[in-house]
Amino acid sequence: MLKNGVSIIATGHHYYGRMAFNLAKTIKAIDKTCPIQIITNGVALNPIGARSHWVFDFITHTQITDGFEVKLHIDKLTEFENCLLLDADCAWVNKQSPIDLIEHLSNTCDFTGITEGFFDVNQPEKSDVNTKYYFWADVNQLITAYTLVDKIYQWRTEVMFLKQCENVAKLFETARYVHAHAQQDLDSLKLFAHNIPDELCINVAACIHHMHPHQYKWRPSFWHRLHSENAPQIDDLQQNYHVLSCGSNMTSPAVKKLYDRIVKAASYKLGMQHVFELINKKQMMPTRQQM
Repeated sequence: MLKNGVSIIATGHHYYGRMAFNLAKTIKAIDKTCPIQIITNGVALNPIGARSHWVFDFITHTQITDGFEVKLHIDKLTEFENCLLLDADCAWVNKQSPIDLIEHLSNTCDFTGITEGFFDVNQPEKSDVNTKYYFWADVNQLITAYTLVDKIYQWRTEVMFLKQCENVAKLFETARYVHAHAQQDLDSLKLFAHNIPDELCINVAACIHHMHPHQYKWRPSFWHRLHSENAPQIDDLQQNYHVLSCGSNMTSPAVKKLYDRIVKAASYKLGMQHVFELINKKQMMPTRQQM
C-alpha cells in the first residue's frame, strides 16, 4: 500500500470511465508522479483504449455497480494509506499537486470532506442548516432511527479525504450498515437516481462516531449548482479551488466550456489527442432522464 494517492470511482456506466480518464489527465498534467487509482468495472472503461490506461497507476475491479455504494467501501478498496477520493466528474484545476493537499490533510485529520451545514441535536437553536442542500431524510427521523446525539452535518462527498486507521474503519463500517438498512429504517428516505445516497450514510455515521470536518464549510471544489450555474474565470479557479465539479444532470454552457478547456489543455500538455467533451448525464443515462 502506497502512502498517498488519489482514488476515483467509475462504475455502472461508461460515462464515468470517460470522466475519470479526463480527471486523471488533469492531475497528471500537474504532477505525472501522483499515483492515481481507478475503481471500476469492465463497462466503465470500455471507451478508453488500453494504450491510454497509463494515466491510472492502479486499476481495481469491483462487482459493485452502484458508485454511491462503492464509496462506502473506499477504506477497503483504496490502494493508499492516505486517500483523496474525487468524484469522476471533476477536473483538477489547482497548480499544486494533489499530493500537497493529501500531505496537509494527513497532518490535520483522519477524515474530512465538504460540509454545507449542520443540525445540532443537542442545541437545535444553534443549527446552521443549508436549505439548498439535503440531509437525504427527515432530520427528526434520523435522530430517532439511529439515536443521534451530536451535530448532523450535510456532507458532500465529491471530495473526501480518509486515513487508514481504526476511527475511519469504524466510520465506514457504520456507513455500510446504514446503507444496508436505510430503506427499512427511513420512510422519509430521498433516493438519488433510484439509489441510496452515500451522503446520507456518511451524515449518520459521522454523527454516531463524532467525526467532524477539519474545516467547517471547506471549499476545495467549485460546484456550479451552488453558484447559479455560473462559471468563474480560470485564474480564480486555480487560486481558490482544487477541483471543478461538474456533478448534476445538466451543466450550463459556461461550465461545459470551462471544463472542456481545462481537459483539452491537460491533454495537449501530455501529448494526448483524444478528449471526451462534457456531456450532460441526462443525455446519456436512462436513470437520470427520469429525474
